Amino acid sequence: MRWIVVISLAAVAAIGCETVERRIAEDQLPGLVLQPADLPSFSQFGLGRQVTADAHAGPRKDSTRFGRLGGWIARFRPSNAAVRSGPLVVESRADLFPSVSAADQDLDAYNAEYETTVARSGGKKLADPAVGDESRAFTFGSGADFFYVIVWRTANSTASVLVEGSAVTLEDALALATKQAARISAANR
Repeated sequence: MRWIVVISLAAVAAIGCETVERRIAEDQLPGLVLQPADLPSFSQFGLGRQVTADAHAGPRKDSTRFGRLGGWIARFRPSNAAVRSGPLVVESRADLFPSVSAADQDLDAYNAEYETTVARSGGKKLADPAVGDESRAFTFGSGADFFYVIVWRTANSTASVLVEGSAVTLEDALALATKQAARISAANR
């Protein structure tokens, strides 16, 4: 009888300790991308749900991949049209999935997409930055058109920041990815 009680208590404790997967709700998508306040010297020229025209060729093209719930995108350029150096276009994306494992699959697809881009353009995969729960970073391009992209997963979301321009740096992309990651983390509470 004593063993039955011990086993029953252990089972109740195990059930009570089971972790509940945190999820970001789909209605939070508009707030998961960079906002105008995050880029004070930039103007926004694109904002809204991701549509077919926003899809890249490759493993993330299918808008229903891995049970995807939806995606949001925001694009920015310098407010001063005379600016010709540094970030000239910033693109911020966020996608939501039904689970962490589905978001992990999307992060793997991001990785495959950009590894292909890097291989074709002579770019390179960079060390994984400390953004979100898991992340990747890439650089590619040449001359006056250079890119840094940081992609990451937080809970059931994936996100990316792409910075394009001349004289852009990894630090430019990391600073913006960190701002966007903070927005996503706040939504995951």
